[in-house]
Amino acid sequence: MLYAAAAILIVLGFVFPKNKVLTVVMLLFMWALLAYNRDNADYQNYMNIYNNIRDGNLWGTTVDEEGFIYLCRFCSTVLGLDYYQFLVLYSTICTVLFAVMVKLYTENSNIVIALFMIYSYWCMICQVRSYLATILAMIGLYFLFYHDGKMSWILFFAFVIAGGFFHRTAWFFLPFFVVKITNMKTIVIVTAAASVGFLSLRVPFVTKLVGLVLSQQKINNWLLDDGNRSIIGIGMLFFVRGLLIVIELMMFYSLSRNKKLSLSYFDRFLGRKTTGKVEFDAVAERIFKATVLSFAFVALEAFVRDYERLFRIVMLLSYVLFADFTVHKKITPNKIPVGYVGYYMFFTLFMAYFLYGFVGWIDGALRPAFECNTLLK
Repeated sequence: MLYAAAAILIVLGFVFPKNKVLTVVMLLFMWALLAYNRDNADYQNYMNIYNNIRDGNLWGTTVDEEGFIYLCRFCSTVLGLDYYQFLVLYSTICTVLFAVMVKLYTENSNIVIALFMIYSYWCMICQVRSYLATILAMIGLYFLFYHDGKMSWILFFAFVIAGGFFHRTAWFFLPFFVVKITNMKTIVIVTAAASVGFLSLRVPFVTKLVGLVLSQQKINNWLLDDGNRSIIGIGMLFFVRGLLIVIELMMFYSLSRNKKLSLSYFDRFLGRKTTGKVEFDAVAERIFKATVLSFAFVALEAFVRDYERLFRIVMLLSYVLFADFTVHKKITPNKIPVGYVGYYMFFTLFMAYFLYGFVGWIDGALRPAFECNTLLK
């Protein structure tokens, strides 16, 4: 029944992208899925972590993110919540922040929520720390992309750093400030350099140097090959990441107001100064640059699947860009914008890749999210 309810809400989200009543219903559905979930691959582990922190063992668990630890400590000792009650409160916090984040980015909120319900909300129900870290990082990126001035820089760094106190992967997005101050040519160079840097972490000499600041367990978990990748999977990974760049570039062109932007943009790509004023969607350009820069993460994810969670932020940004695209490009019986077809093609291929490379998530996260809920039975 919950599968059908989710499917109906997703379809309605695309049909009525701005309906506020539907937005509330979708958010309540998401809230309940997390708040009253009672089983997934990480559920028992998080319950044990919470109970250990309650008993005073703050730094002896597998979690070392201070924000999450102190939140658990406060809820367990000051508020007197058990883990079930904590999860309800945690879901409330995350859902409210998620609603704020989506509203900041786009007026077509329901499209973003619908796509997020397909991927990757059911993963977030399992990896609860990543969920809050992702939301905080997204809010920080909003100020980076949509605003200028000193305060936008302060808020960007503040929110992304705060996200890292719930899951360290949020800090991977701190260098993304370069999308605001450099041209596309520089972004490509930085992406290539970062890719080489990430690959070099696998060189024994570099790994030993990293061992001076990281434990061997963290090196094993985050730097070395986890043995779960196939050649086909790695090939699909590179393909879908590259395809997203192409599709976003198409949407960026469509969102731009200057019909001659294509020529001007390639001048900008090459770092040349264009003559005259070039009008373009600055936000779309910054999101596109961020997507290009994120391609460097492939050098990590190709060997360690856990880095997939970095791409969840990139996907959320693509949802926002696509939702913005729908505001400007309407579908008619005689004309379907290429961006629509391209994005849905990409999303379908991405889900095929994800289900192929992360098939264990179906039993570990997807099914428990819909089949192990004490409220929505």
